[in-house]
Amino acid sequence: MRNRRALIGLRPLWVDLVCLLSPDSIRKHLAEGTSLARDRWNPRNLYERLDQRVVDVWDATYELLPWIEEDLPARAKAAVQDQGITGGEAEAAAAALCLRIARRRAVGGEPHAVPSTVVPLLALGDDQEANARWLARVGALYFSEHLDAVEKELTTQAEKVHAA
Repeated sequence: MRNRRALIGLRPLWVDLVCLLSPDSIRKHLAEGTSLARDRWNPRNLYERLDQRVVDVWDATYELLPWIEEDLPARAKAAVQDQGITGGEAEAAAAALCLRIARRRAVGGEPHAVPSTVVPLLALGDDQEANARWLARVGALYFSEHLDAVEKELTTQAEKVHAA
């Protein structure tokens, strides 16, 4: 039951980021075809599908690293803390903001950030269920309207710095 909830919770983030994967990965997803209905009702290979989804999201975040400035994770965390978000939720919100900004830049064809970060944005452990829960939290915040204003503030700050 927990794995199914995690698979469903991770789906929106996975759908948004899967376009950043290699053509072979995308072809595999199109061939195997997954749907929300299958995630909800088909228990077959649930653990393997969840594991693959976690790996796909992590791989996509790795592909986004060139569009994340070195200081963006720290600035994002400070910005969400200024909004009253603390603890683990601040970590998840900061990661979500970095992903949103980097994905928009990557898809928009913007140049890589200079200097870009080389530190992986999402630290995952050995516990697949804990990784899936963490990524589902990041995913929920990734689509949060509350972070829209924070993202705008962060990107405006970056544009001012680059213009100067």
